[in-house]
Amino acid sequence: MESVEIAIVGAGPVGLTLAGLLAQRGVTVAVLERRRERSPHSRAIGIHPPAQDVLRALGLGEALATEAVAIGGGHVFYGKRRLGRLALPEAPLALPQARTEALLEAHLETLAPGALRRGLSLESLTQSPDHIELQTSSGTTLTATLLVGCDGTNSSVRKLSGMGRTGRLYPDRYLMGDFADDTEFGSDAALFFSREGIVESFPLPNQQRRWVARLNERAQDSKDLAALVFARTGRRLPTDTCTWLSPFGIEGFVAETFLKERVALAGDAAHVVSPIGGQGMNLGILGAAALAHAWDGTPESLKVALTAHHKKAQRVARRAAFNTHMGRPLAPLSPRRALITLALRLPRLSQKFGEVFTMRDLA
Repeated sequence: MESVEIAIVGAGPVGLTLAGLLAQRGVTVAVLERRRERSPHSRAIGIHPPAQDVLRALGLGEALATEAVAIGGGHVFYGKRRLGRLALPEAPLALPQARTEALLEAHLETLAPGALRRGLSLESLTQSPDHIELQTSSGTTLTATLLVGCDGTNSSVRKLSGMGRTGRLYPDRYLMGDFADDTEFGSDAALFFSREGIVESFPLPNQQRRWVARLNERAQDSKDLAALVFARTGRRLPTDTCTWLSPFGIEGFVAETFLKERVALAGDAAHVVSPIGGQGMNLGILGAAALAHAWDGTPESLKVALTAHHKKAQRVARRAAFNTHMGRPLAPLSPRRALITLALRLPRLSQKFGEVFTMRDLA
């Protein structure tokens, strides 16, 4: 029977960040991950400034500066008409999640060799007054002072520990794809509002660009996505360069608590927010940092920090729901159109919008 101070289930960006921060402080960790290999695909690409601060403190600042694209602002359109450019007070970074995970995994191996165990999942758990006992899919037993579930929206840790959650599924559907970048936007993003729904465009490393379109009809391949983009923006996508395509829906859930006895939750296991605005992974990284910094060897040490993060997650969930609403079909004379125009014209409102978009107001 192996014993560690903290066991983590899930080796996504949040679980690996948490493990690295704890190992940096000398805490013994084990990370269980059911996938034998990392997924090569990346839904999450944005790293906002507060999450950048966490990753720099972990030692990844140089790698981020070398590999990521710094997004300085965003061009805003209504259909084919350009309304203006929104400058951001601090640049979010664009880096595919798969690459972020690779950097985190390699760094964890230098801090705590062998801490990541791939091909293992959690089968059951038993809590005792002074420890928690985990049964894994390999038949082995692992004991820990604390278990942290970073295992996604269908978290086995959350379910096995009896933590409920509240929220709902949204009717909105989107299609995203990565293409060669033949636009004039450079390292800027672009948002196209329209009567049919939003189209978003973000730069990626290696002269790639991600396009995301809200669906109001059936679409399933790169030609469908290109047709939607052309109809709403007048821009043609180089469909023969598409390297990845993925449909997705919108959901919003927050666990009723992030701490129950010797079990804590982080990342999508704790909170799932709309990906519109790119705040989900970043919120998870901030939660990992809050947990790691508060830990002093007992679950009680986490209560204040995780209660505060729970309130922050509820706030971000409301914000993400607003972002989703803004991306729905937009009439030319609607109040939402007026709000967009004001955000571009009024410096104070523009600054506030930039702070909210980059999540700096949560730091």
